[in-house]
Amino acid sequence: MRKRAFLQNQKGILALDFLFAFVILMSLTVLLLTVNFTLSVTETIQYAAFSSSRVYYGAHITPEKQKELAEKKFELLRERKVFGSFVKPEWFEMTASVGNHAENMPANRGNQHSFWGTRIDYIAKILSIRLPLIGLTGEEEEFAASVNSFLGREPSMSECSDANALRADAIQSLDSKYSSLGRFNYIPIGDNGC
Repeated sequence: MRKRAFLQNQKGILALDFLFAFVILMSLTVLLLTVNFTLSVTETIQYAAFSSSRVYYGAHITPEKQKELAEKKFELLRERKVFGSFVKPEWFEMTASVGNHAENMPANRGNQHSFWGTRIDYIAKILSIRLPLIGLTGEEEEFAASVNSFLGREPSMSECSDANALRADAIQSLDSKYSSLGRFNYIPIGDNGC
């Protein structure tokens, strides 16, 4: 039996091996850079969440005004050229919510005051890419994560006024000698927490 000629000639097989290995190496490099980029964006989103929570923490006239200012801060950061240039809508989808997130925490054991802040849910659509010889990286579901920054919230001016009014009513209800003085004789002395 005679051997076929194409099996004896192995010229160019190294180039074919190199080309095959090069395509796989470039695909893995793109995947690694994409994961690296996603982690960098996650750190930037963490800064935006912290900055928004820091604005939300500070007291204002009403709780609604505190929330409004925190949402404005997040939108201000999102619209900045530095942030918006690499957090593109076709790569990352983000939604932010400011407020009390106690109901979203599975480990919450009745402490309703620990989860005041900003929560940013985002989907990294950039991780769902099709690579040569590897295939689609996210076939079934996209990579989704939640970035949280819970700093708390100072009581607003209206909440402090309401608390002082309740305190004055409680003092006046203790004894008739206090109620005879009238409410205007009560002078609230508050600290930073009302």
